[in-house]
Amino acid sequence: MQETIRTIMLGAALGVAGAGSCWSQTAVAAAAALPEIVVTATRTEENAVRLPQSTCVATAEEIRERHPTQPVEALRNEPGIWIQKTGAGGGTPVVRGMMGNTVLYLVDGIRINNGRLFSGPNAFFNQIDVGSIDRIEILKGPGSVQYGSDAMGGVIQMQTPTLDFFPESPVWGGRLAGQYSTADEGGLGHGEAYYADSRMNASAGATYFTADDVRAGGGDKLEHTSLNSSGGFGKARIKLGEGHVLTLGCLENVRTDVERHDQSARNPNSGEPRFFTPREERTLVYLKDTFDREGGVVSHLEPYLYYQNYQAKSYYNTEKDATTFQRDVTQQDQDMVGAGLTAASPLGDGLKLVYGADYRYENFTEDKDRCVWSPGGGDGTWSLPKGTTPDGTYDVADAFAMLDWNPIERLRLTAGARFESTHLNSDPEAQNATAGFTTDDLDLDERWNSTTYSLGGIYWFTTNLALSSQASTGYRAPTYSDVLSFGPFTYGVSVPSPDVGPEKCTTWEIGPRFESEAVSASVTYFYTWLDDMVDSARVEGYTDVNGNGVEDAGEGNYAKGNYGTGYIQGVESAVEWRFLEDWALFGNLAWAEGWNDEQHDHLRFIPPLNGVAGVRWHATDRLALSAYARMAAAQDKISEDDKSDPARASDPSRTYPADDNPPLRADYSVPGFVTYHARADFAVREGLSLFLAGDNLSDKNYREAFSRLDAPGINFTLGAEWNF
Repeated sequence: MQETIRTIMLGAALGVAGAGSCWSQTAVAAAAALPEIVVTATRTEENAVRLPQSTCVATAEEIRERHPTQPVEALRNEPGIWIQKTGAGGGTPVVRGMMGNTVLYLVDGIRINNGRLFSGPNAFFNQIDVGSIDRIEILKGPGSVQYGSDAMGGVIQMQTPTLDFFPESPVWGGRLAGQYSTADEGGLGHGEAYYADSRMNASAGATYFTADDVRAGGGDKLEHTSLNSSGGFGKARIKLGEGHVLTLGCLENVRTDVERHDQSARNPNSGEPRFFTPREERTLVYLKDTFDREGGVVSHLEPYLYYQNYQAKSYYNTEKDATTFQRDVTQQDQDMVGAGLTAASPLGDGLKLVYGADYRYENFTEDKDRCVWSPGGGDGTWSLPKGTTPDGTYDVADAFAMLDWNPIERLRLTAGARFESTHLNSDPEAQNATAGFTTDDLDLDERWNSTTYSLGGIYWFTTNLALSSQASTGYRAPTYSDVLSFGPFTYGVSVPSPDVGPEKCTTWEIGPRFESEAVSASVTYFYTWLDDMVDSARVEGYTDVNGNGVEDAGEGNYAKGNYGTGYIQGVESAVEWRFLEDWALFGNLAWAEGWNDEQHDHLRFIPPLNGVAGVRWHATDRLALSAYARMAAAQDKISEDDKSDPARASDPSRTYPADDNPPLRADYSVPGFVTYHARADFAVREGLSLFLAGDNLSDKNYREAFSRLDAPGINFTLGAEWNF
């Protein structure tokens, strides 16, 4: 505790992200009247209200109001977004029943998803420094026309702080802040600085976060949930001429001691985490040249280049018996280089064409070692000089075009198409042959081609009321992990799946929207048809070869495959009513269901009925108060895979299922919950603000559906921010 307090005092001196500043009444009214500009839906700046496809935005103020310590927490309470947690350092948003590598993640327009990483759901989103996120845009439904593979459920774009001004006289400033949370005794610090003049501007920031084990509702500590992370961003923009700006950006994030509560408590004799990552690091560097002008053949032109590197070292400990243990150490190194071009051309009569091309090349290497040892028996014996998954490459080339047409002022129509070609090449070594496969079996040279389409429209009956509709297709090429990775995982052993192919979807959505100075409201119905779904299924006939990690011969082995068709449908709604100058009511509600036609079973990870209802009050120019309730109904539409998954069907530290404990009751339904939250922001003086937030004020003991970790109990967060 004392060490944590010292960390927070340092964070207050160096800075913390997440402390919200108090808006004045005038500022609030002005913000409500401004149009929300987004870039994710069309790859160019657009008014979100006038787009056919559903979008939502977490602004800088909204992100700070949620005082996140991990990126996924910045999306809490967004309409239709469900959060699935596997650990304190993990978590992934569920967008329209899809998650993981069926949702595409971007940072400043640069793809974070790659062709390898992990088969699990949490591989991408939380590898970004939370303090570097200034804004998040969510495109719901397929975004494959705009961005290619993976964008089946939606696109989530995180944006780092950007200075859009070039003043005549030099200006500079920054932000320092700090926050402390009681549930995990965690502290987060962030500092930023910026400089701008008539020819260039630059900004940079750094973040540090540390936390102890999380305290769940009722007071129980959840072992192996501590976390340390650090990161930062830098961005420089040079004005080369009127409407011509060169941008150089970089992003760095390092996480250490990332543990898995759901795979740790079942190893009592060793006293060590069963699965954890002692170090995980991501580096991103990019260069963009943006040119905008009125009229001409090309009104917008933006070529870009980028480089990414991801490195991780993971430990997976297995208790062989009371005196013998096995540790598998996996080291991954992944490089990605990419280039692309986005352009826009006006065609006259309200018609605009947005088009471009993208290319990326990825290289993967993996090393895996195994050590068998006994406590007090020395270092043990190491084997497996090379990883079980072959090294290889993954490259993608594509081109797209989107038409935007306003035939009349009240009507907007959009259409688009993209062609994409994906190439996977593996280079196995002799010791990689395992599970009944030979080296030749794993020496693959595969190519998949796809074409995706979109068609949408929005019609304004009045200046306030509109009806929007969108039909689009989505696509996900198999990843390296889908095809070739193998070894132990949560409820069995994964074996190579060289025959797995792409999965596809078609989504249609329709709904009304209402926008006025006092009210913002929307309701959207969506239906997604899934084809050639990629999932894991039990296979038989494989045996352990060369000791490379396949430990079960028979029903414990799982392989990826394309398992039929299915659907997801749902309704999303959101409303905000600014009924007085200082008061606002807000809320949202989302419902979804999913079905696998081939397996005659519910789809996994479909959220229950859930929503938020709250109130905001700007009591004075210096004091702002808010309170809300968050609810989720019980989920009884559980897939057989979720029922048999020991990490979800039972908590390793308790005896589940039980009638009165999460996550699953004896009837295999996930209990619902209601939690209560409040926050106060106080402007001490100009530039200096404090906040106090209380989460789960009733200390509810609950677990969000399909998560592997109990939610934190009552939690108070105290923070400060100084803008200078």
